[in-house]
Amino acid sequence: MLKKILVPTDGSEHARKAVNYACELALKFHATVCLLHVVPLPPALFHEAAFSIPDLQKLQEEEGKRIIEEAKRETKERGVKEVQSTLIQGNPASRIIEFARAEGIDLIVMGNRGLSGVKEFVLGSVSHRVSHLADCSVTIVK
Repeated sequence: MLKKILVPTDGSEHARKAVNYACELALKFHATVCLLHVVPLPPALFHEAAFSIPDLQKLQEEEGKRIIEEAKRETKERGVKEVQSTLIQGNPASRIIEFARAEGIDLIVMGNRGLSGVKEFVLGSVSHRVSHLADCSVTIVK
């Protein structure tokens, strides 16, 4: 039985679909939806950019708050009564897995955002990493 459903969101169309699917499951099983946005760490080499690292972090945090609030609004509009939202910083795949373990998540529902070519070969996608390393079940929404 599902009690807690984690939905990592980045505001993309795939993430919105994941939110919608998680809402359907939450309503069916009377589960809590836990929304999570991970603000990525700034790149190690940040040369000749228009923004300083603190400015970039602030912008990313503000955008993350907007993304979480939008997902929270959508979730409540769909009738889910128990909604939690969290904004954290770090490597998205690692932080999603850590959060799921710490919070006793039963299911992770996330969008599929495929990377392409060499980048995917070298780094792998967040959804791919989470699906292989998470302790709970993971549903990838396309």
